[in-house]
Amino acid sequence: MWRDLWRMRWRAIVIVLTIASAVSIHVGLYTGIRSLYWTRDSINEELSFADLELHFVPEDLNNVPPLDALAGVERVEKRLLFPGLVETPRGARLSAS
Repeated sequence: MWRDLWRMRWRAIVIVLTIASAVSIHVGLYTGIRSLYWTRDSINEELSFADLELHFVPEDLNNVPPLDALAGVERVEKRLLFPGLVETPRGARLSAS
């Protein structure tokens, strides 16, 4: 058996390297994806991002029901957002909302 293994040593090395590279690619992708999810969750927790964000069509503020009374709502922040353009010092325009 050892004599046959010695004869096909390059073939055996290639098989082992192929299996090792496939396993390492799988582990690397899995670890990278888990790291991205962990980073997203930790940033959301540290900066107190909202779990749910609602966008309403422009409407009279009196017609929007109070959202503070909903179960599980800790804080409501009302903001008025308009689409527009931001000019950079070089004169370029960036769209903003």
